[in-house]
Amino acid sequence: MRSTLALLLCLAFVPSLGATETPTSPTAAVEQVLDAFHAAAAKADEKTYFALFAPAGVFLGTDATERWDKTAFQAFAHPYFAKGTAWTFLPRNRHVDLSADGRVAWFDELLDSASYGECRGSGVLEKIDGAWKVQQYNLTIPLPNDLAKDVVAQIRAAKAAGTGTAPASVEDELVQLTQRRMDAVGLGDKAVWDEILAEDFTLTDEEGAISTKAEILDQLRPLPAGYSGQIRVAEPKVHVHGDVAVLTHLDREDEKVFDQALYSEYRTTDTFQKRDGKWRLIASQVLVIPRPRKVASVDGTTLDAYVGRYQLAPGVLYEVTREGDTLFGQRTGRAKEELSAASADTFFRKGTTRGEKVFARDPSGKVTELIDRRDNNDLVWKRVE
Repeated sequence: MRSTLALLLCLAFVPSLGATETPTSPTAAVEQVLDAFHAAAAKADEKTYFALFAPAGVFLGTDATERWDKTAFQAFAHPYFAKGTAWTFLPRNRHVDLSADGRVAWFDELLDSASYGECRGSGVLEKIDGAWKVQQYNLTIPLPNDLAKDVVAQIRAAKAAGTGTAPASVEDELVQLTQRRMDAVGLGDKAVWDEILAEDFTLTDEEGAISTKAEILDQLRPLPAGYSGQIRVAEPKVHVHGDVAVLTHLDREDEKVFDQALYSEYRTTDTFQKRDGKWRLIASQVLVIPRPRKVASVDGTTLDAYVGRYQLAPGVLYEVTREGDTLFGQRTGRAKEELSAASADTFFRKGTTRGEKVFARDPSGKVTELIDRRDNNDLVWKRVE
């Protein structure tokens, strides 16, 4: 049987009750939550979707192996939410019952799909702190009795061939492994990294340092008090070459340091090799995606001090001009470029994250040089006019 995700992607949903309507009864309140639950998936609204799960909530998929707690299900589903391709449903014939104390509800509903026909969802909700939360959702495909024996035979044959529980694709499997590894970072969970990393694994990090598996496991620690965060894998692309697969992905890191929010993005290339029937990570290279630089304010008098011509070699000049409150520079034979201020005397080409242009002054305060700084290497341009 194909994975639950492959099924979900082909379903269609139209909510029967708007999320903003006020429920008129406990049963209606439960239905409103279920509609909001489906609608969030239809819109790829990951935050809302998983907020409707109870902390100990469970999702049961169509495959016998697919029993996920909330954390595991979110790790599995996140890459698809991130791509904007979560699943949608068209529910009908929903039945809701309540416990005598009104704190627990159980339901079943039919779900129509253009590709898979009639499906069924069922489960349990619990009222927690005044709000209904999904404790369990079970997705199934009702099987006509006349077809049961044939379908069971196909499932048995698939299991015998070793294909019955395979992920929908290599990409799905590698993304799941990668998200598990990212989730283990904040927890300092060495067991997950030990399981996924090959013994000869090497990491080239964003600073250019190279680490072995043993070194990484030794450094892995839970986040200290006052720190929290998560890393979500997005934009996965995989290329498979025999028993080797290369996965590139964008890693979005949200972090809080004593209630101050930080956000970073990384582009990672992972190389996996299948060993003893399992994918093992043998190499990883991480590049940081620089955030846009902040622009400082510099007064007009200071800008005027930079205006002039600077020489690198005979015939190779860089002319600095001012237009209003904006500084421009132009090298001989090249287009004019806008310069943004990082601070007084330090500028960078607008829209770039590497390199600086530093105006150097003599002891009297006069600008005499323009230093073109590239990765801490300096090219010095002497002022000639």
